[in-house]
Amino acid sequence: MNKNKLIKGITINDIYDFVDNGDPEDTPEGIALYFVLMEKVRSLDLRAADYGTKASVLNHLIKAEGLTRHLAEKVYYDALEYYYSSTRLSKQAQRNLDADKIDRLVAITMPFINEAKDAKIVADMIEKAHKIRQADKDEVAFIPEEWLKETWTLYTTDMIEAGLEPINSDLLIKQIDNYPEVTNVEKAQVKKEAGLLTLEIFPDDKTNPRKER
Repeated sequence: MNKNKLIKGITINDIYDFVDNGDPEDTPEGIALYFVLMEKVRSLDLRAADYGTKASVLNHLIKAEGLTRHLAEKVYYDALEYYYSSTRLSKQAQRNLDADKIDRLVAITMPFINEAKDAKIVADMIEKAHKIRQADKDEVAFIPEEWLKETWTLYTTDMIEAGLEPINSDLLIKQIDNYPEVTNVEKAQVKKEAGLLTLEIFPDDKTNPRKER
């Protein structure tokens, strides 16, 4: 089957889902091809001397792999996103990509250091890569977006609304009235709190039986 047809419709989320939940022994053909193409993009990107630009990588995917320009570009961005971290292209992924390119330049330059000024140039490159990755900054705690959404708290004295079983009001009133050591005022308050009488949420101190005299 044509490669374009095989990978058409596959997204980076499909790749992540397969990595998390898929069976490597039963990889769909389209997913398998997508992994191969993404790995090819990564390999070409690492060959800075031959494929140092996006255009050169895309040309290879179009000419050598037979992809349409649209799919070639999609595979290119998905590969960088997959290998350099997780929107086309996320800022952190782009930072990592740029820093890795500096790392490659450092590796190429290191064998040719002859003088102190050469060493300083390499040291500056390393420092730049460090800052691009934001490794010099403290990590900021991630707050899930749903935590910031407005919430509502519903207060109710209705037992059914609160998810409780309804009570036998007559029986409960008799039980409350049968406590000889409880005053009538206190009995009335208990009945209110049990939902048998209208509850006064903020009773006056003089009429609140729970208030110390």
